[in-house]
Amino acid sequence: MITPSWHPPRHELRTFGIVAFFVFGVLGLALRFHFGHPVAAWVVWGIGTFAGVMGLAAPFQLYLLYLVVTVVALPIGLVVSNVVLGVIYFGIMTPLGWVMRLSGRDPLRLRKPAVESFWIPRTHKRDPASYYRQS
Repeated sequence: MITPSWHPPRHELRTFGIVAFFVFGVLGLALRFHFGHPVAAWVVWGIGTFAGVMGLAAPFQLYLLYLVVTVVALPIGLVVSNVVLGVIYFGIMTPLGWVMRLSGRDPLRLRKPAVESFWIPRTHKRDPASYYRQS
């Protein structure tokens, strides 16, 4: 679970201000040159400049902006992380399990329901000195 810092220390706000300066700068460039919105770009650049200057001069002035960005980014992060995990599970692990099942591979040896125990006896005893030779 993602736990946001609702009362960030001074150094965290300073780092946020410096990072926000660069992130808002890149967003402003994208708005200006890719999307063709010069007014929106200037607004975003102004917010980024404010964040950068305040991050260096008075980090606690960024507390409100920090909270706004955290409140906006937190739900997005939760949704995206769950979607990525779902895609990995249902897109990779489930088909892999189907292929293993269709090919008859049973690495846990669970297909024998009549077996009284799943214990696998091992007869070969290893010398404890071999534990140090793991390569």
